[in-house]
Amino acid sequence: MQKTITFLDKDYELLQRHLFKDQNEQAAFLLCSLAETDLEMRLLVNKVIPVAAEHIEFNTPDRIRYTDESYYPVISEAKKQDQCFIMVHSHMNGYVGFSAIDD
Repeated sequence: MQKTITFLDKDYELLQRHLFKDQNEQAAFLLCSLAETDLEMRLLVNKVIPVAAEHIEFNTPDRIRYTDESYYPVISEAKKQDQCFIMVHSHMNGYVGFSAIDD
């Protein structure tokens, strides 16, 4: 089964601008609908929610930590709207793997 995620251009651009706005890791949350067939599972991004600076406990080029309060309301919104909740963050300096904290 193929698994994909689909963004509107404006949402993808917002996410890119936020995640790569400086040299430190940044984070955002996505609210998505799920579309599924026998051949594909597709997440359709409905909303991009950047993690606000006041919720970031620390961020460096290779780490980020944000408060629980940053995502509790987003999870609640996802549940009320029967949507999927996704956490995303950037990796700086071209790092493409999963870090220990990601796992």
